[in-house]
Amino acid sequence: MAGFRTTSLAAAGLLAAMGALPLAAQPSPGPSDAPGRGTTGAAVPDATVTKAGAALRDVMEIDRHYSSRAQAAQNAEQRQDLEEQAATEATEAIGRRGLSLSEYNEVIRLARVDANLRERLLAAARDAR
Repeated sequence: MAGFRTTSLAAAGLLAAMGALPLAAQPSPGPSDAPGRGTTGAAVPDATVTKAGAALRDVMEIDRHYSSRAQAAQNAEQRQDLEEQAATEATEAIGRRGLSLSEYNEVIRLARVDANLRERLLAAARDAR
């Protein structure tokens, strides 16, 4: 479940950086999000960006589906069950696109600080089937 929350937060951070979320909802970048640390977005191969974009689209659809169901849940236990189902589906969706959860999260992390990679990723998400 924590993996899904991390994934959803990373996706939300990416979308927030693109202006899709109100400024107040944007997560604060952590120390690992600082530019110049580790790999740059330019080093991410196109095939990986394509996979991550498709996975991002899938994860956001799963998040949308389960968010409305979780809000309508009768109690915390039902919400927790729905969150666990969503986490499982998201992890499976990422895997079906040919990425591990850590690979997907790394691309999302890099896209948050690299505008060129962010544009490539969002284009891949729009074009995903």
